[in-house]
Amino acid sequence: MEMLSIIFARVLYSSLIAGIIIVLLLIVKKSLPYRLSGRVYHIFWLIVLIRLVLPFQIESPFNITGIFPETPLIANYFQEYMSSQADGYSGTETLNSSQYQEDGEYYDKEKTEDYPLWNLGFLSIVWLTGVTVIALVAAIMIIRFKRRSREFERVCDPQINELMQQCCVRLGIKKDIPLYMDSYFRSPCIAGIFTPSIYLPGDICNPIHRHHLEHVLLHELAHYKRKDNICNLCAAMAAMLHWFNPLVWLAIREMRYEREIATDAYVMETLGESAKIPYGNTLIKLAGIFSNRHTPLKLTSFNETSEQMERRITMIKMFKKGSYRLSVLSILCFIIIGALTFTIANGNTPQGVGNSMVNENIKDMVVVIDPGHGGGDWGGRYPFDTSDPKSTEVKEKDINLEISLLLSDMLKESGIQAIMTRQDDSTVELEKRIQFANSYNAALLVSVHNEMHPDSSANGTITSYYHSGDESGYGITGEKAAQIIQSNLVEQLGTKDQGLRNVKLKILEQVNMPAVSTAVSYITNESDREKLMTEEFRVKAAQAICDGIIEVLNEMAATDARGV
Repeated sequence: MEMLSIIFARVLYSSLIAGIIIVLLLIVKKSLPYRLSGRVYHIFWLIVLIRLVLPFQIESPFNITGIFPETPLIANYFQEYMSSQADGYSGTETLNSSQYQEDGEYYDKEKTEDYPLWNLGFLSIVWLTGVTVIALVAAIMIIRFKRRSREFERVCDPQINELMQQCCVRLGIKKDIPLYMDSYFRSPCIAGIFTPSIYLPGDICNPIHRHHLEHVLLHELAHYKRKDNICNLCAAMAAMLHWFNPLVWLAIREMRYEREIATDAYVMETLGESAKIPYGNTLIKLAGIFSNRHTPLKLTSFNETSEQMERRITMIKMFKKGSYRLSVLSILCFIIIGALTFTIANGNTPQGVGNSMVNENIKDMVVVIDPGHGGGDWGGRYPFDTSDPKSTEVKEKDINLEISLLLSDMLKESGIQAIMTRQDDSTVELEKRIQFANSYNAALLVSVHNEMHPDSSANGTITSYYHSGDESGYGITGEKAAQIIQSNLVEQLGTKDQGLRNVKLKILEQVNMPAVSTAVSYITNESDREKLMTEEFRVKAAQAICDGIIEVLNEMAATDARGV
């Protein structure tokens, strides 16, 4: 079940990214319906559909999720879920807390509410059911087609076969492609990837002339030359995997429309500009003959719906020799779209994650993250002298929690297990935090805070520790850990270095492991507060603490390796 949920989460994330690209492409097409060629639009749609069926992405800061303010949060949810499930635990809490029964209600509540937006376990079953149904329907249709194809008669008319050979020569096709006629087909089409065949309606030769048939054969052979049946397979797989996303179905439809326009352009490139009028007349004539007919299995066919005929005719009128070729600008656009589409955002697990040197020996270590205050305990606030919720602009408890959640994500991305004393705006008594932290064999505790002061000029970063004298078994003292984390905070945030404090705080004194308490900045200082209220600064703060923690754990591992 967990594996299915991981797969479904990846599919959802792919749908999210592709959905954004699809909307953008639809806007571009609506704004510039005739400015870009059908081939360019077709390649754009194909890039999106390939993205939908690929099981992997490349991590990059230049991801499409950064364009919209809410998207990174949703995208991060899926990445969080996939990462946590793959690592064998959910949310931030990674160890079994059943030993902590006396306070189990609170922490069990945390664990069950880690992913409240969707029940991915149930939805993944629904998704798999839909995929299975679509796959079975497709398989049945293919089997029926294969059985029916035994009755198809290969064209024996020497004139038609000669015309077919001439068309193959004009397009540089050496492969023998069989030509069949049968009333089963409502319009001309081509099927097959490795052994393609062209199929014509049984009565096609009666109402059309030789040059019309030549255009039909060239069009279907152009589909083979352009490998459009492979594109169709990609579209079918995308539809099957993302059946729940209407934007995907819309993209597939648009790709089919642009495929026909691109194929027209390919044929026109072969015939030359002088064939625009005859070829356009063929389209119009066959549209009348094959109107309201549908090809079986959505095969690659000559005819399309009437609503697209006007655009096809317009694009044929605008055709100029050489326009099928791709321009440098078009290639650059493909590269940009591909870069945005095939990458996964790392903006939510910022720049330094993955750059920190993570020793394999520290990946089994546990870090306790303690977001200061919570619930009715606001901690610091601004304005300093108010207790009225309506007039309070900033509450320390909220900022502490946000930085702590970011920190947890970053540690997890680095492969380090992290547990949190709270993951929401809950009131957790200090004694419970201490007891909870001590119930794990953790290597380090970091309590995340911000300062306030009646003197609004007070600013900067402070890190506190308590020298208990009983930290030798961990390979590092609380003071040394505080120095490392403080150094990272000041260096990366550019805040004033207020130094270290040896303070007898309960959270530092009564836990079993080395512990530090960081005060990132002063809520009551205007400059510090303005920075603190930006997402960029909070992310940097979390990153600095993360880098500091990794450095501390590496120091612990090195000391242990030396046997000190």
